[in-house]
Amino acid sequence: MLNLSNFPSLTSLTLSHLWNRDYDVEHHRFHVRTEDGVRIAGIHLNRRDSETLTLYVHGFMSNKNHRAVPGFVQALSNLFDVMAIDLRGHGESGGGCTMGAREVLDIEATVQYARSLGYRRVITIGSSMGGASVIRHAAIYGTQDGVVTIGAFADPQEIGPPATDYGLQLLYTTGAVGDWLSYLVRGTRLDALHAHESPLELVGNIAPIPLLLIHGEWDYTVHPTAAQRLYDAANEPKELVIVPRTGHDLPLLTQATANRIQEWVRRHDLEVPDAGYEMREAG
Repeated sequence: MLNLSNFPSLTSLTLSHLWNRDYDVEHHRFHVRTEDGVRIAGIHLNRRDSETLTLYVHGFMSNKNHRAVPGFVQALSNLFDVMAIDLRGHGESGGGCTMGAREVLDIEATVQYARSLGYRRVITIGSSMGGASVIRHAAIYGTQDGVVTIGAFADPQEIGPPATDYGLQLLYTTGAVGDWLSYLVRGTRLDALHAHESPLELVGNIAPIPLLLIHGEWDYTVHPTAAQRLYDAANEPKELVIVPRTGHDLPLLTQATANRIQEWVRRHDLEVPDAGYEMREAG
């Protein structure tokens, strides 16, 4: 496998700019360093100036600026303070993608950064691979207060036939061809697929942290049965929402989903009331 992980800034050599979108509201850029030394880039929207933060974690071959992501992050920022990061191997972050194995380190570094700013409640929200990653992170670290997934897979072995959107098998099994294809098309750098426990094996360890699983009825990349299996393996408190006539990941990144998350957060008493709280800006 080629080592493209040292070139996160060479986006001018890729086609990723065709899908990337800017943010329309004020935000602050930040960087954190993971336990294994990877530099993770993120943005912070503290429009609510509250003590509750939502952390959005994107999917495979996406990033914090990809297509519907900025709009969804901004939709969340109407309701909560928000951070969004580029997982390792994506966007402006270093390292290489491990399909959820080491991405937990990226999430943990960001959660700890959020805590250092004074946030009393941190809700992790992940799409697809990001959803699998927030499940694994919650089970291993338990440092957030709520977990939301959107189109998360239960086991990485269940996705990736060449007919799917991602063609995961193609990218990870063709060596240099897959490395260059993922890099040139989306700016994504691949690492090896490290052995790790799947989200399905770990989801039972999340409780008592509340878990909300959101999945599209017409998701052909990660079938809705994956969400049902995760739900069945999880312990209370848990909730499963199958959204009718909706596909995988990006179509669910809407204000309606943000509103659904807010309602769930309030039902589980995860939202700290605003009380003239002063937050340091992310640098």
